[in-house]
Order: sequence, then structure tokens, then C-alpha cells
Amino acid sequence: MARRLTDLIVVGICLAAVATVALAQTDDEQLQQLQAENASLREELRIAAEENAALQAQVTALGRELADARADYIDVADSLWDVDVLLTKCEEELSSLRQQVAEDQGTPPLESSEEDMDAGTDEAVHRSLQKDIGALELDEIELVFVLEYVRDVADMNMHVRWYALEAVGISRDTLVNVQLREVTWERALRVILEDAGSGKKAAIGDHALSYEVEGGVLTISTGDDLRNAKCVPVIADGDDDSQAHRAVLERLERIETPEFYAMTFEDVLDYLQAVGEINIHTRWDVLRTVGIDKTTEVNLADMEATIGKFLRIILEDLGQGSPLCYIIDEGVITISTSEDLQDD
Repeated sequence: MARRLTDLIVVGICLAAVATVALAQTDDEQLQQLQAENASLREELRIAAEENAALQAQVTALGRELADARADYIDVADSLWDVDVLLTKCEEELSSLRQQVAEDQGTPPLESSEEDMDAGTDEAVHRSLQKDIGALELDEIELVFVLEYVRDVADMNMHVRWYALEAVGISRDTLVNVQLREVTWERALRVILEDAGSGKKAAIGDHALSYEVEGGVLTISTGDDLRNAKCVPVIADGDDDSQAHRAVLERLERIETPEFYAMTFEDVLDYLQAVGEINIHTRWDVLRTVGIDKTTEVNLADMEATIGKFLRIILEDLGQGSPLCYIIDEGVITISTSEDLQDD
């Protein structure tokens, strides 16, 4: 009996040893598996870190390229403005020299034609509108191209407030169908606008398309927009007779022919300030409350008008129905919202 008990104890000890060894082997396998997974994760993290570093390097390089490109753009823009200012001064000096030569020779100076003398004026636009056309056949032509054709052939300054047209269902690619003969450009333009608005919201009441001539520019929009979306410059109390005020008004009447394509609002204002030799202050904090900042894009077709008219067109367009405007105070033009300026 004692021997059998001893054998059982030995067997139990052996089984326990075997179980311990098996359990140790299982733990080793699990440990090795965990170590392998950990190594794999570490490798993935290393690869991800390298990729992230590479992306960061690319972002940094692109940032530098963008900064260099903007610096180059600003340099080119500054150079162009300097050239414009220089050309204006050269033209003034040339005109003075011609006058002096004519006086020295005892001959009258060359007279400009009537059209040259009033270029950029309302009279020039109205004269263009009264010109007769031979024939005008427009068959499924996009509105933007039709208006560009009228502007170029009739030879007048034209500006289209596309934001107002789009609000009543008319876009640049709205198709126009018009056949006319022996009418004036004024009549042709009215027919074109009627056709573009036919069957749309723009054919009704205040939404109907129309135009006005002011500052030597024919502006196309809806009747409601033309009446309400106007920038009416404000003159500070007691400043209307000051020398500084008169100087600003004279400079705003200078005729220029700029063309702005995808330029920032800040760069456009810098340009007008340079060529007009005027002081412009912009209340950017107020403009940001209506969604306008220094980087807001400005597009304006080539035309011949006064600096003041260009400024008003830009401010009216950016306001889109609630125009921005400016006040003249002690020789400084301050730009803000119309509401803000009324509080001054």
C-alpha cells in the first residue's frame, strides 16, 4: 500500500512537471508572437514617421516657392505701376513740349478731335450709342461674347455687374438670339438685354435688365441694382473747400486705362494709390465683417475712365448690392461699408 502511494506521488510529480513545461512553452510562443507584432508595429511607425517627414519637407518647400512667387508678383506689379506713373508724367511733359514748340514757332497747337477730347466721358458713350449698325445677326451666342462685341464695335466703356444678373437667372453663357438691321447701338443693346432676360425672373419689373451711363462708363445690371447699389462718396464736414480736398478730387478725375484680372483687392488699391498719387486708408476690420479682406479677388475689363470711377465700380461690385464706398477727409480717402461711413 505504501509503495502504491509512493508511485502515485511520483506520477503526480511527473504530470505536474510536464504541465509546467507545456505551460512555459505556450507562454514562450505567445511572448514571441507579441514580440513579433510589436516589431511589426514599430516598423510601421518608423515608415509612417519617414513619410510624414517627407511630406513636411514638401510642404515647407512649397511654402517657400509660394512666398517667392508672391514676392516676384509684387515686384512685377510694383514695376508696372512705376511704369504707368512714368508714362503719365512723360505724356504730360510731351504735351507741354508740344505746346512750347508751337508757341515758339508761332503756330497754334494741334487740336484734338472731339472724340479724343471727351474720351472717358458720358458724352462719348452716348455718341457711341447713337451710331447706326448695318446688320446684327446673333444666333445662339453667349451673352458675355455679345456684350464684348457691342463694347468693342461701338467703341465705348462697358461694365457688367454679373453678380446682379446671376441673381435673376442670367449668366455669362445665357444664349442670345437677335437679328437687327439699320438701328442704333442703343436700340440694339436694349433688344439684346430683353432677349437675355426673356422667360426669366429678369423679365419682370425691377428685375428687368437695364443700363445707365455715368462717369464715362455704361453699366449693365438690373433696374433695382442700378438704383440702390451705388457708391456715393461722402465729404467730411467742413472739408469740401480745403486745398487738400480739391487736390484729391482733381486726382480722382485723372483718366486711366487699367485692366484688373484676378488681382487682390489690396494690390488694386495700391495701384490706384500709386497712379493717382492719392492717400487711401482702408478699414479692413470693418470690411472683414462683410466677408471682404485684402485677398478678395478683383476683375475689371479694360476701359478708359477716371480713377474715381474705377474706384466706385470696384467698391460697388465687391459690395454686391450693399456697396462699399469712401469718405474724403483732410486729403485722405477712407474706404469702408456705407453703413460704417454714415456713422462718421
